[in-house]
Amino acid sequence: MAILGTFFKQPRDRLSLDLDFSKWLQGMGGDTIVSAVSEVDNTDLVIDLPLPMSTYVQQWYSGGKDGEKYKITVVATTAQGRIKEVDFYVQVRNL
Repeated sequence: MAILGTFFKQPRDRLSLDLDFSKWLQGMGGDTIVSAVSEVDNTDLVIDLPLPMSTYVQQWYSGGKDGEKYKITVVATTAQGRIKEVDFYVQVRNL
């Protein structure tokens, strides 16, 4: 599992993050991301279905409560059956 870092948002922001798997996919015979699933550790933060885009996955998120930190886990699957799990945190701050 890889922790990608912490990203900040305000409660009303609706943002996306592109999770780049291109370095991980290098040397894998042209394998590409074909599906992805995601989960969040608290339902106050809303996550959309992740969008697999060949070498990256786009994850949209919104909501959350001021002062809270949420962990989003994304699991990507390749055409050849490889599976990679990554995590990132979203910190909500009302500025």
